[in-house]
Amino acid sequence: MSYMIKLIAPKFLLRAFCALSIIFFLGHSLKYASSLSGAFIDYYTYSHILIEGKSFERVYDPSFFNTTIATLTQQPIKGFANQPPTNAFALVCLAWLNPVPAKLIYSVLSILAFIGSVLILLVLYDVSPTSDIGIGLISLSFLWRPVYVNTSNSQIFTIILFLFCLSLLALKKGKQGLSTFAFTIPFLIKGFGVIIFLWLTITKRWKALFFSVLLIISCLAISIPLFGLEA
Repeated sequence: MSYMIKLIAPKFLLRAFCALSIIFFLGHSLKYASSLSGAFIDYYTYSHILIEGKSFERVYDPSFFNTTIATLTQQPIKGFANQPPTNAFALVCLAWLNPVPAKLIYSVLSILAFIGSVLILLVLYDVSPTSDIGIGLISLSFLWRPVYVNTSNSQIFTIILFLFCLSLLALKKGKQGLSTFAFTIPFLIKGFGVIIFLWLTITKRWKALFFSVLLIISCLAISIPLFGLEA
């Protein structure tokens, strides 16, 4: 009996610790889920300007940007127009909704994106999520401060992380097309990905690199009529 307790107790404690870490992560991430503060309102405003067909030539004028935010939210919220124009694509599917429901959906998507990223990384390194090592890594990942702080501040980094992890999985599976899209989207919405392109060059993944760069150039060329050359 004592032998069984010694055998089961560590596994139970590990799983209990994992459950508590997930609860902590969810609690912290959803703390401001209905609040319109943070980076979300910047992304939302960019996307809303796009779907309304307004000119992006004034979007970097703080007065214009903050007036637009006030009109959308009916609140005196200050934003930061420091994103590339193509950031407007980030929340174009949610910008049709009112700000608060859109923020709630966005918060849930950010959490799911991080969970998906962790699971993909475990698959990439052949670690079973139900093994002791897998459960330990999952627990620690949910307690990593930059992640839960970014999700609570409604940053888009967990979604970008998911796309990068998805692109690595696609490369491992030999699906070059999927990896191209997953590499390109973060570059367009946040300007991220230079390190990834360097990695593609170093590892001589020329096909993925070529089509990623080609897709970025094509998207930017198509975007000029939408955003204007000045923006």
